[in-house]
Amino acid sequence: MNCKCFTKNGQPCSRLAIPPSQYCWQHQSCSVKTQNPDTVIKRIGRQRTLNTIKPGVLTVSAYANFFPVCYKEKSQLKGLDVDLMKEFGKLSGLQVVFIEKEKFDGIWLDPVNGISDVAIGGIGMSKKRTTVQTEFSIPYFYVARTLVYNLRDPVKTLKGITNTTRATYNSTGFIDAKLRLQKLGLDHFLQYGKTDQQDLNDLLSGKIQGLFRGSFVGKSIVKQYPQLGMIKPWHIDPSLVTSDGEVFAYPTNKDSGIAVILSMMLTKDIMNKHLKHLVDKYDLE
Repeated sequence: MNCKCFTKNGQPCSRLAIPPSQYCWQHQSCSVKTQNPDTVIKRIGRQRTLNTIKPGVLTVSAYANFFPVCYKEKSQLKGLDVDLMKEFGKLSGLQVVFIEKEKFDGIWLDPVNGISDVAIGGIGMSKKRTTVQTEFSIPYFYVARTLVYNLRDPVKTLKGITNTTRATYNSTGFIDAKLRLQKLGLDHFLQYGKTDQQDLNDLLSGKIQGLFRGSFVGKSIVKQYPQLGMIKPWHIDPSLVTSDGEVFAYPTNKDSGIAVILSMMLTKDIMNKHLKHLVDKYDLE
């Protein structure tokens, strides 16, 4: 069913709602009247016992090179995903232990392979990242694509790329950038990203021309670094994602029961605007 919300310009929302609340997960600030969050949570799914790989512990695989969704600051993990995992640990009575992963590629398979209970780091949901053993939480963030550039060497469109650009290896953003640049004969300018900080430092110093990022992440980066700008966002190639577009969600093992309870928490956070508070905290809107 479609959401009963209205967008900021007064147009009816065309996105899918979270059954049975009929409340769009993207419009955390929507003023539409909804049912009591606790009532909605009870109706989303039946309670399951959480089967974590270590009793009493929620083990989280974290790719910490994705500012401001999951990143490190003074040796501490921070970001939207980190806050949500800590909240889930308190809700479920589990100690949260983070495992930092050097590579983003394949992190979504960690719960299936018994390495962790859930993976974080701005993980877009797609068929290629889903196995028979994978169960994703509900989507909690909608993403478009952009290119962040240095204002001293502005890139108004992708056709204007004349030097090195970077994107996270095997991310949907990297694959989308590769497809688009191939059509323009410019894919030789695309490199695998390094660490978040090194990529940003190289962009600020002019060593590279741009960074492919999600649009909300791009806005957050530009707000932090006013010497940077970004291209007008575009929607990702539909072949790379689900029918709902590019959305972030949390992959878990379907036998753990975690996805259902985590989805309940995310729904409640959306309806009581806690998720909106976190989005504002990290300048993601």
